[in-house]
Amino acid sequence: MTFLGSAWTDFIDAEGESDEPVEFRNITNGDIGGGFSSSSLPVAGDILTTGQSITLPLKFLADETGSYATFLQFWTTGGTLYVLLTASASTAPVASISVSTSEGGWNSFEPVVMDFGDVLSGTTVSRDIRICNSGGASLQITKSKPPIQTELLAPNSATDLHEGQTIDVGGCALGQVSIVAAPLGVNKV
Repeated sequence: MTFLGSAWTDFIDAEGESDEPVEFRNITNGDIGGGFSSSSLPVAGDILTTGQSITLPLKFLADETGSYATFLQFWTTGGTLYVLLTASASTAPVASISVSTSEGGWNSFEPVVMDFGDVLSGTTVSRDIRICNSGGASLQITKSKPPIQTELLAPNSATDLHEGQTIDVGGCALGQVSIVAAPLGVNKV
């Protein structure tokens, strides 16, 4: 199979329809539109023998956030081949951490301090840690080492704010931390 030529055009829908006439553009300097480029595209005259395949390295670079697409077409002696390339670019995730207060609100002042107040012996007081994502992409928790001592612990450490958990854009996740004050024994102050 011999490559006769290649070109790219703006995205065409799945039925190959567009409101405007299709205008193919020549590939120059590896630019194939929509933020995509490749340094190893086949050119007119390149031959692909029976059983042979090629791998095309692609690069995507966006100037701004949004969705991108390009329709790449190859003309060959074996027919017309095409590839639809799509990608999106967004801002990075932005994490904010806050802790619950005894009044039922959230405290996000820096440094973040979790205040349990005075905990009476034989009682348990719990507070929540909240991590929210105000960025443009999903946030992933990559490290999570909850407390596991007898008196300071995360009762739901396997599910709350666990390693690998993702927080969607605009979403929050909670993790509970508890103080379990041991009862005072006889003749203890």
